[in-house]
Amino acid sequence: MSGGGSFLLKDGSYEIWYESPAYPQKQYKFSFTRDTQPPGIKFKNQNAGNTYESPAEFQVNEPLRDFYIIYNGMRLDDPSFVLEAEGNYYIVAVDQAGNQSEVLVRIKENHLLWGNLWIIVIIILLAVSIGFVLYSRRKNIRIL
Repeated sequence: MSGGGSFLLKDGSYEIWYESPAYPQKQYKFSFTRDTQPPGIKFKNQNAGNTYESPAEFQVNEPLRDFYIIYNGMRLDDPSFVLEAEGNYYIVAVDQAGNQSEVLVRIKENHLLWGNLWIIVIIILLAVSIGFVLYSRRKNIRIL
């Protein structure tokens, strides 16, 4: 460049050399990296929404300057890249250049025996036990 300006349109590492017209023996070198992309937060078990089953593991695609997680409104002291407890997570990752990514995630617990199936099993067991008690006491039952 000679006295003019230029725009750097792409991310990358750059080196600029400057030579003074008054002192040609003096040269200055500037190195820097242009980074405008926020860090990517990707979950290993991909799905279309923001709801995952426990445990949900994620990764970030570049080194971070700051990383924190807010779980159900409270900031976690030592966050990990595996979300295990049921609830709402707000994940924030800031890369070395200051670009920030934010993701809101809900983890639902994976209940194997709880739910509608478990309730049906309990009702069937109660009906069988009541039937067994009535059958065993059939001698003492009087029908009017």
